Amino acid sequence: MIAAIMVMILLVVLFLLLAGLVVLQINSTGKPKPYLGEDGKVLLNSISEKGFVDINGGRLGFFIKGENLNNPVLLYLHGGMSDYFLTEKYPTRLDEILTIVWFEQRGSGFSCATIFGINKNINRSHLSDSFILRSSYSSM
Repeated sequence: MIAAIMVMILLVVLFLLLAGLVVLQINSTGKPKPYLGEDGKVLLNSISEKGFVDINGGRLGFFIKGENLNNPVLLYLHGGMSDYFLTEKYPTRLDEILTIVWFEQRGSGFSCATIFGINKNINRSHLSDSFILRSSYSSM
């Protein structure tokens, strides 16, 4: 009897988690918020994008955010969970003085599918991936 109740509770919790993920997916545009001026229009020289680049057999994701494209570029390489999502809730304001490229590490974030690809030496690949990403975008 207790086992049946535990299984029922587990199923309810799993259902609620799945329902929550579906709601998030439906309400998410998958795009970062643009920088808006006081008039509500997108700032002329700003950037706020999500993208992918194919590197060494993997499709790796990145975000680029900055209020002014003329600011220096900071290529942010994370070592685990992507900190980009934390800046939505806890803004650092670094994007006011830098153009930040949040590069998703191979095997995590929305680059997680690449862990099952050809290159499984993730730590060595991450450094190599970042050099290729930088050379792919000569403006960085």
